[in-house]
Formats: sequence, structure tokens, C-alpha cells
Amino acid sequence: MVCKTDQIINPKTGRCVKKNGKIGKEILAKTRTQRRKSRSPIRRMVCKADQIINTKTGRCVKKNGKIGKEILAKTRTQRRKSRSPIRRRKSRSPIRRRKSRSPIRRMVCKADQIINTKTGRCVKKNGKIGKEILAKTRTQSRTRRKILRSPKLLVEKRSRIIQPQFDYIEIKKGSTLYRGTQNPGKLDMGPYWFTRDYGTAYQFADGRGSAGYLVNEEEGYIDTYKLTKSIRLIRLDNHKNLKLLLNLIRDDDVLKGYKMMVPILLNNKPFLISKSISDADFKKATIMRSSTNPGDYHFSKWLCDQGYHGFYSPPGMIGYGLSGLTDGKMVEEMVICKSPDIVKLEGSEKVDIVYDSDDLYILVQKYMKKHPGTAVAKIKHEFRGALSYLDYTTDSEIKEYFMDDMDDS
Repeated sequence: MVCKTDQIINPKTGRCVKKNGKIGKEILAKTRTQRRKSRSPIRRMVCKADQIINTKTGRCVKKNGKIGKEILAKTRTQRRKSRSPIRRRKSRSPIRRRKSRSPIRRMVCKADQIINTKTGRCVKKNGKIGKEILAKTRTQSRTRRKILRSPKLLVEKRSRIIQPQFDYIEIKKGSTLYRGTQNPGKLDMGPYWFTRDYGTAYQFADGRGSAGYLVNEEEGYIDTYKLTKSIRLIRLDNHKNLKLLLNLIRDDDVLKGYKMMVPILLNNKPFLISKSISDADFKKATIMRSSTNPGDYHFSKWLCDQGYHGFYSPPGMIGYGLSGLTDGKMVEEMVICKSPDIVKLEGSEKVDIVYDSDDLYILVQKYMKKHPGTAVAKIKHEFRGALSYLDYTTDSEIKEYFMDDMDDS
């Protein structure tokens, strides 16, 4: 129902009646009374600064009076209860408070002390508990560094870590590798030398592979291995690889050994690689190989610690000895990290070691008497290691003497 401006609705009948009529005046008077009653006396009341409204009477009372104090205390209690318990837990979380007030963080130890993370107390570094904490911390730091520098992480976290773009040679799974040794079948996790050439392995069966010098043993062993997975080895005959490694190595002993391993030949003069050599001159230089036990070991150990599979030195690189430049060509070398996880032993062969053609001649004659009628090809295969060893000698007379004698037989 919509009434005219001079009318009002009668709530009993639902009809419009005149505002100035008897019924209309009664309705208006009743409406004004109801409005007055609905208005809270507290809202209309304005108290002084030192007073507060008494909610029961609607009058102002002193804040420091008996009633005023009761009202203030009651108001504070109601405010606390009205606060959400969820919000209070979030803002004042006991877990966060414990973390922010950790005794370990607030504890400051002396120079010769370290914090015990279990108790939050300082203990002596040279004490039993202190030494255990320090050892554990070093192990964790080493593990973290190893993980951060591993090639796998460098690939996965390419956005955060710059991966060195090395040139590799890939040795396929199932490839046959040889190793000359005086200790057949014994490998630990350290870096070890291998080759794909049987004759090269024969040269190290006298113990030079581990001792670093000729020990003149009469017998040795050639271990045969199979790769259980494909590996990628850093090439040492690559100019870019040598520059990258030169910039990556920080340890002085490793850097010194590395420089001794791969000297360069520039304008027919030997030099140790250095950052001072310009890129243009470095590209023109010929990379040589100096196989020295201390240098090879330090560099190989460092390379393995960085998470790489190892390095590869191809056959034919110019050899550089302690006495100076030589015309000899180096044999194939590969150093593999964590060998027991990568290679599987297929067998160990005992071999007689020879150092000249006379020794070899005597061995062949003994073999032919024991196996009469053996074809020359089979004999050559049987002594392929020794023949390969003689191929590296510069004495042509020895080679001709032996090979002519071999053909006559």
C-alpha cells in the first residue's frame, strides 16, 4: 500500500487514513513514543573525560569511583573475550616464539668454544663433544660443496649455477678396459688409470702405474674390466677445457700439479699454462702431456671431488719428461673416479714382463717348445703386450732383429 503525502497507513486495518484525523494523530503519537524509547540513553549521553557511562542507569559516573572502576574492569574482560582465539594463536604462536628465542641463537661462545646444538650450551672445541660437533660440521659442509659442484646439480640448477661447457669423450657401457698392475683385482673408490689398449696396459704391469717408476718385476698382471655404465671424460687435448680448468682450480697444490700435467709448446718452446698467455697464442700452442705421479694424483682427486667421471688423454700427444722435450708419443690414458661403481672385473691375466728383444725371444722359444706347431699369428697374439712394448722403443735394430727372427721361425 502506498499512501498520499498527507496520509499514513493504519497498521490494524492496512488502509490509508488522514494524518490530521483522529486515528492518524493517534498513530503518529504512538510512533514518536516508540522511537523515543528505542533511542538508547547511553548514545544520547556525552560524559566528561574523567567519567564513564553507567550502562544500567544511563548516567555518567567517575572513572576512579567504585562503580566506574567496576565498569572499566568489566569492559576490559569483555574485550579480551571478544578477541578471536585463532588470531591470538597465529600472532603469538608458541612454535614461532620458541624459534625466535632459541638458546642457540642467543648464545655467544668464546673463541675456543662451540655451541652444542642438542643442549644449547657452549663446549670446548678440543673436548670430546666439541670434536664430534666439528667433525660433523665439516662432513656436512663437504657434502654440501660436493653436491653443489656435481655435474648433475649443475645441469638441474642451470638457472642458478653456470655449468662449465667442457668437451667430453663418451666411453660407452660395455666397453672393455685394461689395467696393468702388481695387485690384480684390487680397486677402491680412489681415481684409477685405465686404457682400451692391451699393449699399453702391459707396459704398466711392472708396477709403474702405482709406484711411478720401473721396479723391474719379472711378472705382472693385466686386469680386464667392463664398463657397467656409459661415462663422460674431460679431454686433456682440448684448448677450451684447459682454460676452463685453469680458471676453476683454486687449490695451489692441485693447480701446480695440473700445470705440470699439460705443458704447452709455443714457438718451439715449452711453457707451463698460465692465465697470462693470450687466447690467440694459447690456441696456436701444441698441448703436451707429462705423466707425473704427484701432479696426476692431486688433479685426479680434485676432479673426482667435483663430481666428474674423470679425464682422458688420447694416444699420440707429445710426451714431455723431466729432462725436457721428447719426440716420444704418449699412449692412451683415462683416469676414472669411483671405479668400483663404474667398472666390473672380468678377469686377471698373469704376464711375463720383458724389457728387451732378447728376453722376448727366450720367452717365445719356450712357448713354441711347449706348444709345437703353433701358428705365428697366435704367437703374436699371445705376446701382443710385449710386442706393443717394443713398438715404443726408438731402437730400430732391436725391432728388426726380433721381427726377422720371428718370421724365420
